[in-house]
Amino acid sequence: MMDKLAELIDQFRAEAGYPGGIRPRRDAERAELALALSRDGLDDPDAQLLRRLAGKTYGYPGAQPGYYTLLQTDDGVAKVAATFRYLLYGPGDVADRLDDCIRGEHKLPSVAEAMMVKALAVADPDRWYPNHVTTGKSGKLAVLEVLGQKPPAAPNPGALAVASNDRIRQLLDPHFPGDPGGIGEFTWWLLHHVNVPETPLKPHQIPHAGISRTGDQIRSTIKTLEDSLPEPVILYCLQKAGDPLAAPPGGRWWWAFAEEEETQHGLPPMLEKYQDRKHPPKTKCLVIAGLRRMVDGDGGRQSAPDTDDQAYTSPPRGGEKPKSRVFETDPDKIDRGTTAHKETQDALAEALRKANLKPRSPKPGDPAFDIAWRNDDVKGVAVAFIGEVKSLTDENETWQIRLAIGQVLDYVHMLDSRRKVDSLPPHWKGVHAVRGVVAVERQPTKVDHWTGLCEKLGIILTWPEKYDDTLAGTH
Repeated sequence: MMDKLAELIDQFRAEAGYPGGIRPRRDAERAELALALSRDGLDDPDAQLLRRLAGKTYGYPGAQPGYYTLLQTDDGVAKVAATFRYLLYGPGDVADRLDDCIRGEHKLPSVAEAMMVKALAVADPDRWYPNHVTTGKSGKLAVLEVLGQKPPAAPNPGALAVASNDRIRQLLDPHFPGDPGGIGEFTWWLLHHVNVPETPLKPHQIPHAGISRTGDQIRSTIKTLEDSLPEPVILYCLQKAGDPLAAPPGGRWWWAFAEEEETQHGLPPMLEKYQDRKHPPKTKCLVIAGLRRMVDGDGGRQSAPDTDDQAYTSPPRGGEKPKSRVFETDPDKIDRGTTAHKETQDALAEALRKANLKPRSPKPGDPAFDIAWRNDDVKGVAVAFIGEVKSLTDENETWQIRLAIGQVLDYVHMLDSRRKVDSLPPHWKGVHAVRGVVAVERQPTKVDHWTGLCEKLGIILTWPEKYDDTLAGTH
């Protein structure tokens, strides 16, 4: 494997479009979480930021009900902060501190290795990369095995986590210098690359009884996707006992082109190997049919270099369909793949320039917005405007606008929280307020409803024919 490593990394970069907009987004995610884990942050812990540490940002550590329970009380928040302070800044070797936090006196109840290692990856990116488990099919030992390396000898779980992480960094740092997130992206791709089917898969009709028990989740998934995919597809997933709707191996959705004819009942080829195991998992395969179109373009969000003369990057148009049949069902990424989205966004950028305002794309430390700008003279004060762009159809209008409202509320909260503690990224320094903007492809059908809701939430709702009036009102 090691003799093919450079070739595989080139293949990964080509298939994933890496780094593209992925690296700046990862760096920004890590920088935001790192605020909660700084010495000052742990001295005065922010429960909301600590909760975000257990989310999917900068690598998902798995479900963490015990961690969330702790953060519901002031005493629990203090215990979490104390454990992280010891892990990150305590005396002695990090391997010993990590082992103590995994199974010793500093262990938090119902919180295991993944949360501790994620904290290390966020706080110390020079050493740790974002793979938060050591064992299991996606853990660091599995990565070493795929790379043809023997597992390191270690006296305890903490030491094993450190040694396996250090060995992977040693092997891959020359290919991803200063980019632990890139190592995380590549190793995930590497672990799952052998499982990607080389040919289109045939659909498998599973009895509807297997679907009815997860109807709410399935209907929600279909609603998200049915108006965004260009030709029929089939969704395969594994349902674990007691889990209403679980993803397949590796924690991702598997998609395949569907054909009109139906085949015999059974697992799709990519999952047949699970039947051959001595102790197969207690799962059943579900199939969701009726989805309409595949994503067009790479759907990525580009980040601008951190320079004044290139503050905004126009989203790419067109592009080939993904080489892999496998991709995440992220409605935000799907929407960014549409030409309408790109044209709506670029039209807003042009309107900003005409108004002598500078459009911006996300930079390190920013939330993952589509477009933003600052106006240093809004009634005598500087204001940051953070925008999310959405294409609309008659069928998906309600979903798209609801999604955009939730996104900009999150973005505004993230930046405004940093403004209040004087920790804004340099390009937002000096702003006294942060406002959200939802820019849609056309005037919504229920324009009074959406305009009223956005006004109530302090969000600006706009569309191309309204851009000039909107920008005139933000001066």
